[in-house]
Amino acid sequence: MGPQIAYTQKFITGFTILLLQWVLFLRYIGPRKQSC
Repeated sequence: MGPQIAYTQKFITGFTILLLQWVLFLRYIGPRKQSC
């Protein structure tokens, strides 16, 4: 049970970081597109 939980936790952490990076990227690009 231990390794499986650790693997799931690692996957969720990686997915959350990816999602946060994507949101920050969209927020950074959004205003620049509107200002043009």
